[in-house]
Amino acid sequence: MAKNKKPSRVGFAFKQFVKAFQGYDAVRNTRYRARRGNTPIRSEELELSGYDRDRLISTCLEFRRNNPVVASLSRLRKADIVGRGVMPQPNTGSDEVDAKILDCWHKFAESPEATGMMDMRELQQQMIDSLLFYGDCGLIVGKNQVQFIDGSRIGNPSGENTTSEESSLQNGVERNSVGKPIGYYVGNRVSGSLKNVTLIPARDFIPFMRRMRPNQYRGIPELAPVINTLQDCDEYDRVEMMAAKVSASLAVAVKRENSYEFELQNRLDASDQDDGGNLEEFQPGRFHYLEPGEDISVIGANGRPNVDGIQWVSYMLRKVGSAVGIPLEFLLMEIGGSSFSASQGVVLQYQQTVESYQTDLIRIMSRLYRRWLQQEIASGKIDASDSANPFTVRWQRPAFRWINRAAQVKADMEYFRAGAMSLDDITAPFGYTAEDVLIRKAQNIKKAQQIAEDANIDWQELINPFPTSMSGNYSEIISD
Repeated sequence: MAKNKKPSRVGFAFKQFVKAFQGYDAVRNTRYRARRGNTPIRSEELELSGYDRDRLISTCLEFRRNNPVVASLSRLRKADIVGRGVMPQPNTGSDEVDAKILDCWHKFAESPEATGMMDMRELQQQMIDSLLFYGDCGLIVGKNQVQFIDGSRIGNPSGENTTSEESSLQNGVERNSVGKPIGYYVGNRVSGSLKNVTLIPARDFIPFMRRMRPNQYRGIPELAPVINTLQDCDEYDRVEMMAAKVSASLAVAVKRENSYEFELQNRLDASDQDDGGNLEEFQPGRFHYLEPGEDISVIGANGRPNVDGIQWVSYMLRKVGSAVGIPLEFLLMEIGGSSFSASQGVVLQYQQTVESYQTDLIRIMSRLYRRWLQQEIASGKIDASDSANPFTVRWQRPAFRWINRAAQVKADMEYFRAGAMSLDDITAPFGYTAEDVLIRKAQNIKKAQQIAEDANIDWQELINPFPTSMSGNYSEIISD
C-alpha cells in the first residue's frame, strides 16, 4: 500500500505565504469550498448578453402563463404596490393653480398611453410587473401622451453584440465617453425578433429599473435568481401528482416466464381479451384467466402524496418569496394559519417591501409629471404665474391596511390629530380624496337637516342620536 506523500518544504512555504496575504476566509479555497472568486468581474450587460436576456425573459413569461406561484407574485405586486394608483397632490402655493393642475392631470390620466388601451393605474401596474419578467421598462414621452416600452423591446440595432465594458452600445443603451446614456434603441417584436429599431434620445425616454451596481444600464429580471427553484418545485409537483394518481388507481403488470418474444399480438377487440392475445384491461366483477406461465404484479405508490415533500416545497417557495420580498404566507394565502402577533409581523415585513417599490415608482412618476406639466404650461393650458413653484408636488401612495381594522382606524385618528397623517392619507386606501369625503359629508349633513326639519327634530340626532361619552367634575354633578 502506497504511503501518503509528505508535502515538500517549498510547497508548505508557498501555502503559508498565500495564507499570510489572505485576511478574509471568504477568499480561501478549501477542500469543501473550492473554486470561489475565479470568475472575472464584469458588467451585468456582459454577464447577461442580448441573446441570453431574450431566453431569460421567455422563460419568465412562460412561468407567468403556467405557474400559479408566479401568477400570485404578479397579482400581489400590482394590487399592493399600485392599488388604486399613485396620485399627485400639487402644492404650488396657489389653490387655483393646484386645482387646475389636478383637473388637467385627471384628464391626462384617463388615457395617457399612446395606444389608448391603458389608464394611469394600469400603466403603473405594468411598470411594476415589468421588473419581475423583463428586468426593466421605459416611457417614451411625447406630446400629451407616453408610450410604454417593455424590456424586450430594447436592444442593439442590427443584432450587434455588447462585447466589452468600453463599447458605446450596452444592450440597447448608447452612452457617451463618461458613461452617461444619450439614447435608447427601441424596436418592435415581430415573430420573436426585434425589428424596426430606432434611436430614442435619452431626454425623451424615462427608464425604470432597480440597479444592482452603480454603472448598470439594463435591469435584470427579478425572477432570474429563482428560476431554477421554481422549476424544481414545478417538476416535483408533477412527479408527486403522477405518483398520487398511480396510487389512487389499480395498475397491474402481467409477467410471463420463459417468454422469448416481447412484442406479442395486439388484441383489436377488447371483448376478446380472454379468448386470445394480451390481457390489457380489467373490468370490475369479472374473472380473468391468465395464460400458462403468466402472473400479475400490482404497481402501487404508497404514501402519496408525500407529506414530507410538502414541507420541502414550502421551504423552496419561501426562498422564492425572500428573493422578491413577499412572504410565503402571502404567496399561498395562508396568513391566518399562525398567531395574531405573528401575522402582524409578516404584514409589517411585507409592508417594508411595498413601500420601497412605491418610492421607486414615485421617482419615475415625478419625472413624467414634470415633463407633462412643462408641456401644459408651454401650451398655455395651465397658467402658473401665481404659483411660487409650479413643480412642487406630493405623491399620494396607497396605504397598507392592517389586520385589525378597528385598531387601524383608531391609530389613523391619533396620527391625524398629531399632524403625522393627512386626511388624504386616511381616505386613499378607500379610493377617495379628502375633498371627496368632505363634500360627501357636507351633503349628508345638509340632507339630514332637511329631513330633521320636516320631522321637527334636531338634525344632530340623526347623525349621532345617543351620546357616547361624558366628562365632568363629580362634585359639580352632585351639587346640581
